[in-house]
Amino acid sequence: MQRLLGWVWRDFRFAFHSLGRDKRFTLLAVLALALGIGSVTVIFNAVYGVLIDTFPYAHYDRMVSFSMDEPGQSWGRETMTIPEFLDFRDQNHVFEDMEGGTGGPLHYIHGDQTIQWSVTRETANGYLFLGVKPLLGRLITPEDTKPGAPPVFMMTYQVWKNQFNGDPNILGKSFNLSGMLQLSPSPLPQNLPRGDE
Repeated sequence: MQRLLGWVWRDFRFAFHSLGRDKRFTLLAVLALALGIGSVTVIFNAVYGVLIDTFPYAHYDRMVSFSMDEPGQSWGRETMTIPEFLDFRDQNHVFEDMEGGTGGPLHYIHGDQTIQWSVTRETANGYLFLGVKPLLGRLITPEDTKPGAPPVFMMTYQVWKNQFNGDPNILGKSFNLSGMLQLSPSPLPQNLPRGDE
Protein backbone atom coordinates (compact mmCIF):
# COMPACT_ATOMS: atom_id res chain seq x y z
CA MET A 1 0.00 0.00 0.00
CA GLN A 2 2.83 2.35 0.91
CA ARG A 3 4.48 1.56 -2.39
CA LEU A 4 1.25 2.40 -4.31
CA LEU A 5 0.89 5.73 -2.48
CA GLY A 6 4.51 6.49 -3.35
CA TRP A 7 3.80 5.92 -7.04
CA VAL A 8 0.67 8.11 -6.91
CA TRP A 9 2.59 10.88 -5.15
CA ARG A 10 5.41 10.64 -7.71
CA ASP A 11 2.89 10.82 -10.60
CA PHE A 12 1.23 13.91 -9.09
CA ARG A 13 4.62 15.61 -8.65
CA PHE A 14 5.52 14.82 -12.25
CA ALA A 15 2.15 16.13 -13.53
CA PHE A 16 2.44 19.40 -11.58
CA HIS A 17 6.05 19.82 -12.67
CA SER A 18 5.02 19.27 -16.32
CA LEU A 19 2.15 21.73 -16.01
CA GLY A 20 4.52 24.32 -14.59
CA ARG A 21 6.95 23.95 -17.52
CA ASP A 22 4.48 24.22 -20.41
CA LYS A 23 2.07 27.15 -19.90
CA ARG A 24 0.10 26.38 -23.09
CA PHE A 25 -0.60 22.82 -22.01
CA THR A 26 -1.62 24.06 -18.55
CA LEU A 27 -4.04 26.56 -20.04
CA LEU A 28 -5.50 23.89 -22.34
CA ALA A 29 -5.92 21.43 -19.43
CA VAL A 30 -7.64 24.04 -17.23
CA LEU A 31 -9.93 25.08 -20.10
CA ALA A 32 -10.87 21.45 -20.82
CA LEU A 33 -11.65 20.86 -17.13
CA ALA A 34 -13.74 24.05 -16.92
CA LEU A 35 -15.75 23.12 -20.03
CA GLY A 36 -16.29 19.59 -18.77
CA ILE A 37 -17.42 20.66 -15.31
CA GLY A 38 -19.63 23.41 -16.74
CA SER A 39 -21.35 21.14 -19.27
CA VAL A 40 -21.99 18.44 -16.66
CA THR A 41 -23.48 21.07 -14.33
CA VAL A 42 -25.79 22.41 -17.05
CA ILE A 43 -26.92 18.92 -18.05
CA PHE A 44 -27.56 17.93 -14.43
CA ASN A 45 -29.61 21.09 -13.76
CA ALA A 46 -31.66 20.55 -16.92
CA VAL A 47 -32.36 16.90 -16.14
CA TYR A 48 -33.14 17.68 -12.49
CA GLY A 49 -35.46 20.56 -13.38
CA VAL A 50 -37.30 18.74 -16.18
CA LEU A 51 -37.47 15.16 -14.93
CA ILE A 52 -37.00 15.16 -11.16
CA ASP A 53 -38.12 18.45 -9.62
CA THR A 54 -40.73 19.50 -12.17
CA PHE A 55 -43.39 21.14 -9.98
CA PRO A 56 -42.93 23.93 -7.43
CA TYR A 57 -45.61 22.44 -5.19
CA ALA A 58 -45.29 21.05 -1.69
CA HIS A 59 -45.22 17.24 -1.66
CA TYR A 60 -45.84 16.99 -5.41
CA ASP A 61 -44.36 13.50 -5.28
CA ARG A 62 -47.35 12.37 -3.18
CA MET A 63 -50.05 13.85 -5.45
CA VAL A 64 -52.20 11.58 -7.56
CA SER A 65 -54.89 12.00 -10.17
CA PHE A 66 -57.41 9.23 -10.59
CA SER A 67 -60.01 8.31 -13.18
CA MET A 68 -63.30 6.46 -12.99
CA ASP A 69 -63.98 3.51 -15.24
CA GLU A 70 -67.49 3.29 -16.61
CA PRO A 71 -69.15 0.39 -18.40
CA GLY A 72 -68.91 0.62 -22.17
CA GLN A 73 -65.95 3.01 -22.22
CA SER A 74 -62.43 1.98 -23.12
CA TRP A 75 -60.81 4.60 -20.88
CA GLY A 76 -61.68 6.20 -17.58
CA ARG A 77 -62.87 9.75 -17.10
CA GLU A 78 -61.01 12.17 -14.85
CA THR A 79 -63.69 14.85 -14.84
CA MET A 80 -66.56 14.72 -12.42
CA THR A 81 -69.54 16.83 -11.51
CA ILE A 82 -69.53 18.98 -8.40
CA PRO A 83 -71.86 16.58 -6.51
CA GLU A 84 -69.61 13.66 -7.47
CA PHE A 85 -66.51 15.49 -6.26
CA LEU A 86 -68.17 16.50 -2.96
CA ASP A 87 -69.34 12.92 -2.45
CA PHE A 88 -65.83 11.56 -3.07
CA ARG A 89 -64.30 14.13 -0.74
CA ASP A 90 -66.83 13.48 2.05
CA GLN A 91 -66.32 9.72 1.88
CA ASN A 92 -62.55 9.87 1.42
CA HIS A 93 -60.59 7.61 3.78
CA VAL A 94 -57.53 7.17 1.56
CA PHE A 95 -56.17 10.59 0.67
CA GLU A 96 -54.93 13.25 3.05
CA ASP A 97 -56.89 15.90 1.14
CA MET A 98 -58.65 16.38 -2.18
CA GLU A 99 -58.95 19.45 -4.38
CA GLY A 100 -60.59 20.12 -7.68
CA GLY A 101 -60.97 22.86 -10.21
CA THR A 102 -62.17 23.78 -13.63
CA GLY A 103 -61.04 26.37 -16.14
CA GLY A 104 -62.74 28.72 -18.53
CA PRO A 105 -63.05 32.31 -19.73
CA LEU A 106 -64.13 35.23 -17.58
CA HIS A 107 -64.59 38.90 -18.57
CA TYR A 108 -63.02 41.75 -16.63
CA ILE A 109 -65.12 44.86 -17.22
CA HIS A 110 -63.41 48.18 -16.51
CA GLY A 111 -65.23 51.30 -17.68
CA ASP A 112 -65.96 50.81 -21.37
CA GLN A 113 -63.29 48.10 -21.76
CA THR A 114 -63.83 44.35 -21.49
CA ILE A 115 -60.85 42.01 -21.23
CA GLN A 116 -61.19 38.24 -21.35
CA TRP A 117 -59.17 36.37 -18.75
CA SER A 118 -58.57 32.65 -18.64
CA VAL A 119 -59.44 31.61 -15.10
CA THR A 120 -59.37 28.54 -12.90
CA ARG A 121 -62.15 27.99 -10.41
CA GLU A 122 -60.62 26.00 -7.56
CA THR A 123 -61.95 24.48 -4.39
CA ALA A 124 -61.19 26.68 -1.39
CA ASN A 125 -58.36 24.40 -0.29
CA GLY A 126 -56.66 24.44 -3.71
CA TYR A 127 -53.66 26.64 -2.94
CA LEU A 128 -53.27 25.34 0.61
CA PHE A 129 -53.23 21.85 -0.92
CA LEU A 130 -50.45 22.87 -3.34
CA GLY A 131 -48.48 24.71 -0.64
CA VAL A 132 -48.57 27.99 -2.59
CA LYS A 133 -48.40 31.30 -0.75
CA PRO A 134 -49.68 34.58 -2.19
CA LEU A 135 -47.27 37.39 -2.97
CA LEU A 136 -49.73 39.87 -1.43
CA GLY A 137 -52.93 39.46 0.52
CA ARG A 138 -54.24 36.06 1.54
CA LEU A 139 -55.39 32.76 0.15
CA ILE A 140 -59.03 31.91 -0.45
CA THR A 141 -60.36 30.02 2.57
CA PRO A 142 -63.37 27.73 3.18
CA GLU A 143 -65.09 30.68 4.90
CA ASP A 144 -65.13 32.46 1.52
CA THR A 145 -67.34 29.70 0.09
CA LYS A 146 -70.07 29.92 2.73
CA PRO A 147 -73.45 31.37 1.75
CA GLY A 148 -73.53 35.16 2.09
CA ALA A 149 -69.72 35.56 1.98
CA PRO A 150 -68.54 38.26 -0.44
CA PRO A 151 -67.01 36.80 -3.62
CA VAL A 152 -63.21 36.99 -3.76
CA PHE A 153 -60.54 36.05 -6.28
CA MET A 154 -56.79 35.75 -6.73
CA MET A 155 -54.92 36.93 -9.80
CA THR A 156 -51.69 35.67 -11.31
CA TYR A 157 -48.43 37.57 -11.05
CA GLN A 158 -48.47 38.24 -14.80
CA VAL A 159 -51.93 39.84 -14.73
CA TRP A 160 -51.00 41.90 -11.67
CA LYS A 161 -47.78 43.15 -13.30
CA ASN A 162 -48.99 43.58 -16.89
CA GLN A 163 -52.47 44.97 -16.38
CA PHE A 164 -52.19 46.68 -12.99
CA ASN A 165 -48.50 47.73 -13.06
CA GLY A 166 -47.76 45.72 -9.90
CA ASP A 167 -49.82 48.13 -7.78
CA PRO A 168 -49.71 46.87 -4.14
CA ASN A 169 -52.79 48.98 -3.33
CA ILE A 170 -54.94 46.65 -5.42
CA LEU A 171 -55.94 44.65 -2.34
CA GLY A 172 -59.52 45.26 -1.22
CA LYS A 173 -60.64 46.92 -4.45
CA SER A 174 -63.79 45.77 -6.26
CA PHE A 175 -63.62 44.26 -9.75
CA ASN A 176 -66.44 43.64 -12.18
CA LEU A 177 -65.86 40.10 -13.43
CA SER A 178 -68.50 38.87 -15.86
CA GLY A 179 -71.05 41.17 -14.29
CA MET A 180 -70.30 40.16 -10.67
CA LEU A 181 -68.33 42.28 -8.21
CA GLN A 182 -65.31 40.45 -6.78
CA LEU A 183 -63.21 41.67 -3.85
CA SER A 184 -59.73 41.28 -2.37
CA PRO A 185 -57.50 40.02 -5.18
CA SER A 186 -54.21 38.45 -4.16
CA PRO A 187 -51.39 38.22 -6.73
CA LEU A 188 -49.77 34.81 -6.76
CA PRO A 189 -45.99 34.23 -6.82
CA GLN A 190 -44.21 34.75 -10.12
CA ASN A 191 -42.97 31.18 -10.56
CA LEU A 192 -46.38 29.53 -10.26
CA PRO A 193 -47.05 27.74 -13.55
CA ARG A 194 -50.58 28.89 -14.20
CA GLY A 195 -50.36 30.06 -17.81
CA ASP A 196 -49.98 33.69 -18.79
CA GLU A 197 -53.25 34.92 -17.32
